[in-house]
Amino acid sequence: MHTWLRTHLFDVLLLLLIGLIPYLWFPPGAMVTGHDAGYPINIIETFKDRLYTCNTGESFGRDNTVKVGAVPIHAIEAGWHMAGLSLYDAQKMTFICWFWIILFSMYYFALTLRHVIPYRFFPLIAAVLYGVNFYLLAL
Repeated sequence: MHTWLRTHLFDVLLLLLIGLIPYLWFPPGAMVTGHDAGYPINIIETFKDRLYTCNTGESFGRDNTVKVGAVPIHAIEAGWHMAGLSLYDAQKMTFICWFWIILFSMYYFALTLRHVIPYRFFPLIAAVLYGVNFYLLAL
């Protein structure tokens, strides 16, 4: 087994497990809606809308350039939906993916600091404290 993986396998598995926390937020058949959630009900149409710099669906057209930056965000949502998941399950998987992105990006960042902070569990602790905090409610 690769040396890096052998050293960090426990950390990776624990972060994958912690990343499943959003699954606990949803009762069966429920989804998160509201202003802070920002999750579109019609995922595919929202994704298509973000691909163009002009939205001709409103009046004589509307400048859509400020929304083009959201293409990667909506691509994850649309990808799960196009893979055949229901709207509810696509939202769960989107939240889980974002949690994993948050956890693993901090883990990687903390690993790059190992020459400054050489403690074995520092990357894991940093990732958990960064990812699971109540200030990240508006994913």
